[in-house]
This record gives sequence, structure tokens and C-alpha cells, in this order.
Amino acid sequence: MACDFCSSPNVVKRFQCKDFDSASRDAGVMRMNAEGRFTNVVLNSRNYWAACANCAAYVDAEDLKGLTDYAADHWREGLTELNWLGLKIHLHNTYRLFFANRIRIEEPSFTCPECGLTSHNANDIEQGYCGGCHAFTGKK
Repeated sequence: MACDFCSSPNVVKRFQCKDFDSASRDAGVMRMNAEGRFTNVVLNSRNYWAACANCAAYVDAEDLKGLTDYAADHWREGLTELNWLGLKIHLHNTYRLFFANRIRIEEPSFTCPECGLTSHNANDIEQGYCGGCHAFTGKK
């Protein structure tokens, strides 16, 4: 599983989100077809978004700009300035839709002090168990 924001392999949290679809003109997603013309792509978001620790911090802080800047920097290498700016606009618009459809609820959770993974599983919370470390890290 990778972070849905920056593609880091170190996922520590999931955010619930209402399902949504958006044509690329609303989400900023465009691709070039075989004829060299830009066409719409439909963005489909289902259920939840996974996040690494850095992206989760931006989401928890409701920081759209910070999240966009952070994620865009991960994709910058190898892109022309124009392509990178286009990607940044795409990410901003996509994350704006995520924030608009995010389900914000306070749930009990356990965050591992060793790796930072957060679990909402009742047994993990009660026992201080981390699925990432495969160890009981919360209760000494």
C-alpha cells in the first residue's frame, strides 16, 4: 500500500472519504491521447485515502497548500517546469476534492510510539499492538 498523496510506501494512517467521481476539468486531471491532444480523465475516489506520516500531518491540519507543495516536490524530478506546474495544479484540485469529501470523525485510536502507525482496531487500542511492527509497543 502506498500513500495516496505522495506515493510513499510508508503508510501510517487512512482517512475515510465519501466516494466521488469528477471529470478532469473539475479535478485538473488531463492526459495526452495518441493524437497528441489533451483529453479528460475521470477521477474515481472510493472509500478511503492512505497517508504517510508527513501527508497525514498536513491532512490533520487541514493544510491544502502544505499538502500540495509537499506531494508535488516528490514528483518534480524529471519534469519540465511547465509539466511540474501542471501537476501541482492537478494535485491541488484533486486534494481540494478530497478535503471536500473527507469524513471527519473522532475515533479511538492507538499510535505506535516506534513507527507512528495509527490503528483504530479495538484490540490494538486495548493491547497496544502495532500491526506495522508486529509487536505490543503501547503497553510496557
